[in-house]
Amino acid sequence: MSTLILSQYFINKIKTGHARRILSDAGCRGLYLDVRPNGKSFVLRYTDHAHRQKSQLIGNANIMSLKSARKIVRNFMPRDVEVASPLSASLPPKMSRKTLYRSYISERYLPFAFKTKRAAAWEEILFRCHLLPVLGDLPIKDISKNHIAALVNDKLNEGYAKGSVNRMIAIVKTSLTKAVEWSIDGMDRHPLQGFRTLRDPPKLERYLSPNENERLMKAVEQSNSPMLKFIIPFLLLTGARKREALDARWEHIDFDKCILTVPLSKSGKPRFIPLSSAVMTILSCARAEVAQHLGAHCPYVFPNLETGKPYISLFHSWNRVRHCAGLADVRMHDLRHSFASALVNRGATLYDVKEILGHANFTTTQRYAHLSHDRLMDAASFASHHYVNEMRAGE
Repeated sequence: MSTLILSQYFINKIKTGHARRILSDAGCRGLYLDVRPNGKSFVLRYTDHAHRQKSQLIGNANIMSLKSARKIVRNFMPRDVEVASPLSASLPPKMSRKTLYRSYISERYLPFAFKTKRAAAWEEILFRCHLLPVLGDLPIKDISKNHIAALVNDKLNEGYAKGSVNRMIAIVKTSLTKAVEWSIDGMDRHPLQGFRTLRDPPKLERYLSPNENERLMKAVEQSNSPMLKFIIPFLLLTGARKREALDARWEHIDFDKCILTVPLSKSGKPRFIPLSSAVMTILSCARAEVAQHLGAHCPYVFPNLETGKPYISLFHSWNRVRHCAGLADVRMHDLRHSFASALVNRGATLYDVKEILGHANFTTTQRYAHLSHDRLMDAASFASHHYVNEMRAGE
């Protein structure tokens, strides 16, 4: 049994079909998420005055919201059970003098993160899968650079990329920064001060050539994933980020102006993606495909046709396609780079690229500056031909 701060996002994303799991909600004592191969449900578990274990079904987690389940438990729980403080409190109660890192993360840091950070769900996954199994049983005051160095070494030996390991280091550092700020167990200094992340030089950008694009599209058409034939061309022809496409809803598309609105982009602001006539054709075909399987009222543009919800991941389908096309080194994000490359080499300015790709600052866009070399050489040649012809005319 695992204990964690449940969130509606996490509950929606968790998959069934595997072995049974019971997850205790650290935000509402007595509430459990029972995940079985055939579904998910909320359950109240408690011990009565006779010290007997009791369980009571609250409702189907695919229908009932987490908020409703917590309300039911808090309002109708038998008196035998002590109810924990609600998550809406400004901060969880103070920790004991020997606070374990696991307790600090579940009872204090994650509740704070879920109220203040967009990436809290992703942080919860990193803690649950990578950090707490290694650091969870250590008193928070005892965590040292040696512990983190051992964690880094283990993760590299397991094959994780340096960038992934650096994200793990960063999240541990952030959690300990908050522990110092909140004076957990009297902490007055950061135990990882001066601990450096791994050197991870940026990789060369990968762009698809016309020939590679043709091979990729052929492989996509042969894919067993029915929506991939729409998603991949959409990404390549719009430069959209993967999640911007997968989470897109029909209500976000203005068919008159041919614009997709991303309500909350990576920069934290809305952004607007122009849609070409070719993209509008892709959307029309995707809509017909979705309507055939799910009906005309599905709100998502590229849903999983089995669930009607956005895909959580497309990695396995994409991995088969890129290997089939002989493009094993091409990542899905490289479709965005290829779109930018096409823009620059067709005469778009870097300012145009910045606006279309939705970069928060110009520095990010400048990585594409070198792509205009051929176009600038053509312009320089044009100028030289002009003056050579003028000089010959004067002879």
